[in-house]
Amino acid sequence: MKTALLNVIVLFALLMAACQPKQEAQSNAEQVAAYFESIKQDSAALHTFFAQMPKGGDIHHHASGTPYAEAYIATAQANNLNIFTQGWALTANAPIADSIDAVNTLLGQQPQYKDTLIDYWSIRNYQKYGRDGNEWFFNTFLKFDLAFDGHEAQHLSQMCQKASQDNIQYLETIIWVRPVQAALGSMVGATGIDYAVGAVPNVNYDSLFKAWYATLEANGLDALAQANADSLESYYNNTQRHGVDLRFQTYGLRLLPNQLLTFAQVALGFKTAGYTDKLVGVNFVAREDNAIAIAAYDLHMHMFRFLKAKMPQVNVSLHAGELSDAFMAQNPTYDKHILKALNIAGAQRIGHGFDIKKEAYPDSVLALLKQHNALVEINLRSNEVILEATPATHPVGYYLQQGIPIAIATDDEGVLRTNLIEQYVLLVQFVPGITYAQVKQIVLNSIEYAFLPPAQKEALLASIQEKFKAFEAGVAPNKA
Repeated sequence: MKTALLNVIVLFALLMAACQPKQEAQSNAEQVAAYFESIKQDSAALHTFFAQMPKGGDIHHHASGTPYAEAYIATAQANNLNIFTQGWALTANAPIADSIDAVNTLLGQQPQYKDTLIDYWSIRNYQKYGRDGNEWFFNTFLKFDLAFDGHEAQHLSQMCQKASQDNIQYLETIIWVRPVQAALGSMVGATGIDYAVGAVPNVNYDSLFKAWYATLEANGLDALAQANADSLESYYNNTQRHGVDLRFQTYGLRLLPNQLLTFAQVALGFKTAGYTDKLVGVNFVAREDNAIAIAAYDLHMHMFRFLKAKMPQVNVSLHAGELSDAFMAQNPTYDKHILKALNIAGAQRIGHGFDIKKEAYPDSVLALLKQHNALVEINLRSNEVILEATPATHPVGYYLQQGIPIAIATDDEGVLRTNLIEQYVLLVQFVPGITYAQVKQIVLNSIEYAFLPPAQKEALLASIQEKFKAFEAGVAPNKA
């Protein structure tokens, strides 16, 4: 009898010991949640909190828009690049008096122009000078592109280093291979096919796309896809990743006059995904309110539908609903962009989704998001600048209330002069009632909805959960 009683006591002790770590972890999380509530009005404390917190992935992330202007200036100087002295765009042309100068010469003689370049290559001071945020943002890229092209691995290494410092574990960055895109443009030009938006029939898209696809394949699409994949592999292999998992998306441009070229860019992306596992998705970029982008929206969504049907293993995230309230007030018929991205193109993630409340059928959009288990990529600073969003007009809180999974992202960190830490600070300002549990789930969403193979995703999630335990254990004892 004594032995049996002793066994019961030992078993009870073992059970208590096994439960203790879980109880402590829960207690730490509760203490951190209470502390989080106490600092919501303190931006500095929030910044410190979010700097220490693991942030998972930045999955709406444009590679060329991420380096700060200062990094591009350093690249331009190191590589003796030239620049137009009006408009301040880099150029491959030789110096011309009073028109084109070497960046080294310009800044060597007049160092004050460094501030001018920063203002022209980012949105810094755009309000001070009365510049339209939408126009200014999109116009920056052509100014510094030459400092990115050919220097991809250098900038990707710097991005990963900064991401590691900012406690980010995964980057899914949107990138192009410029020489391959140039070759693709030449190939399309050589076909002699030039379809303006109005020339494309609005019925029987599949028949048209089959003909286009056959033309591209006959003219070397597969060889270009292999070259594209080889370049992306080279970028990856030559990038110092600083412990950050890195993957790529590529994209088509939605504002091109020749719709065959748009189709070719998207088809190249889909094809490339079959040649390298470093490319995990295809996207669509540029101004959604551009006249061609608006006129061709349905056509573009059907392009993705056609290619997704041919290559269903390829992931799709689409910029959709990146339209301002002012634009929608003047153009109320363009009110189905998110719906069509989901229902026609089969998007698995939506980038921005800002105008959800202006959609013709918002309940249907929400239902589709849930049905497809689709995530919305939220880019708060970007929406402030481009769409003039405010806490009162931004739908991030609405998505949370409706149970739609979201991730917080930077969009174009360098152009916007921000980082992911600041996006989480903004999140609290936009959704004052948000809880620590919701923030933590948003972080986990950025990995759960990442375009990664299941085994890699599970391993990354497990690692981040451990990082959260360490974070909570470190914060809780100091804030109890």
